[in-house]
Amino acid sequence: MMVALGEEHVVTMETLNHLGAKLNYNGEYEAAKKVWEGNLVVQETVFGEVHKTTLDSMMNLGSIYVKINPDKALEVYERASKGYEILLEKNHPSRLMALTNLAECWMRRFDLDKAVELYQTALVAYEAQFGPDYRQCSFCAVNICRILRCYKKKDFGAGGEVWRRSGEGVQ
Repeated sequence: MMVALGEEHVVTMETLNHLGAKLNYNGEYEAAKKVWEGNLVVQETVFGEVHKTTLDSMMNLGSIYVKINPDKALEVYERASKGYEILLEKNHPSRLMALTNLAECWMRRFDLDKAVELYQTALVAYEAQFGPDYRQCSFCAVNICRILRCYKKKDFGAGGEVWRRSGEGVQ
């Protein structure tokens, strides 16, 4: 006997999340967006806006919007970041990932001061939580260096603190 679980069942929501991820991976962004948007509406109804599952789905949706609607990506990442701030501890990886995704959005919009501020906040928090050798520390440091060197034309040399912490030079 088969039983339909319904759209509000956690297994259905999880399955739709995986379907959206597969569509995104295959480059079918509009289809992934539609699946994730619908799933997010259900999750907000079932779990509320400030729930880890809902916020994670916002992050997934933001990853699609970065490709097809950067303004919407910024809006979704800001919502997720604020939700994580309420729900999770300061140095929780999901909260820090939201900060780095927001920084990326601001960098793409050429609001470089805001991007550097967010990357620096995330870098300090990643280092405090996981130590300076954690891979996301290098990611943040490299992006700070790219902004400062490539866009802001600051020459701080290979001996600069952020440069040294990044683990690699940016040409």
